[in-house]
Amino acid sequence: MLMQCLNFLRGSVRISVQGAGTERFLNVCAANGIAFWGVRRIAPDRIEASVRIGGFFALRPYARRTMCRIRVTGKSGAPFYGRRLRRRHALLAGGLLCGAMLYALSGFVWTISIEGCETMPQAEVMTLLEQNGLRVGARTSGIDAEQVRTAVLMQTDRLAYMAVNLSGSHAQVIVRERGTEREDLGVDTPCDVVADKTGVVDSLIVRSGTAMTEVGKTVEAGDLLASGTMLSQQGETWQVHADAEAVLRTWRTARLTLSDRIDAASPTGRTKTRYALLIGSKRVNLYLVESEPFACYDKKVEKQPLSVSDGLRFPLTLVTETYTELARAPLELSEEKCAETLRARLLDMLGRQADGAVTELEYRFEKENGRLTATLRAECLERCGVQVPLGAASGQP
Repeated sequence: MLMQCLNFLRGSVRISVQGAGTERFLNVCAANGIAFWGVRRIAPDRIEASVRIGGFFALRPYARRTMCRIRVTGKSGAPFYGRRLRRRHALLAGGLLCGAMLYALSGFVWTISIEGCETMPQAEVMTLLEQNGLRVGARTSGIDAEQVRTAVLMQTDRLAYMAVNLSGSHAQVIVRERGTEREDLGVDTPCDVVADKTGVVDSLIVRSGTAMTEVGKTVEAGDLLASGTMLSQQGETWQVHADAEAVLRTWRTARLTLSDRIDAASPTGRTKTRYALLIGSKRVNLYLVESEPFACYDKKVEKQPLSVSDGLRFPLTLVTETYTELARAPLELSEEKCAETLRARLLDMLGRQADGAVTELEYRFEKENGRLTATLRAECLERCGVQVPLGAASGQP
């Protein structure tokens, strides 16, 4: 494949060699560094082969020496195609204009991608970027990525980290949000350890600091588990980096309700596809009818950005909307099916809420007026304890 591409770029000539010494002709040419390929014998005294353009002009002396006659049967490659296009001035002008436009457009930001947003909306990050000069249509030469990053981080306290990477006409923005939980303080910083949930202390390990509770006691979120203030045997007060971990016995309750009659939607097999073009923030519909194709439908949207490469992207996105018609019909669920569905949902809720092991579960199902209510009560063993600055715990001075 690579040699074929090279031969196309260099150009090649297909020749017919006729004479009594065709084999001698090939040997003499090979000895003088002229390469042939695609050699085929047509007749006892005639062969066909391909040779590069540079080698073709060096064949005449060797043809006379071996008493052979050379005739050109074909030409291929980029040089010959280029000669055909020399007189097509409009095509050449269009190619030059297209290249100039690509070069000019590559100096602007046309697409911006934001990665890492979990709770903070991407629109809020985009607004902050636009306020600091990074927007669609801005010149890349006028954007200082480090300055934009510093300015955005100073304007909001919801972001802990931001990186702005410019690649051609594309800007990649990577953010990390500040966690909702308190971060561990440095090992040299005096601090306390407080509870971050409510429950009964099942076990308590204090590695450094003074224990402020004991096993069997009930603690609430914010109560002090271990203090960073210690009293030595000589009566001196020390401030240390408290380190403790507690396991609480907690109780959680969750409740869900589900009707035994629901409306089910099933596809009828009829589909409709629409296309639209996004030019920046403007949408151009490539269809005439504005109303929805079906009264009840499922909609699938696919967006395909149009770009030359990863670093050269344009504000053009092809939008494909596929509508699938749905037929609604009432569906009756059995009590067993409802109970199974509610049980699975409650267990999923418990798994996302509890930070530890579940030691005991209690389910209760009640049916009244066509509705089934499920209640889940769980006893759990959960880890507890976060570090806070010294004296910042509830009830502390």
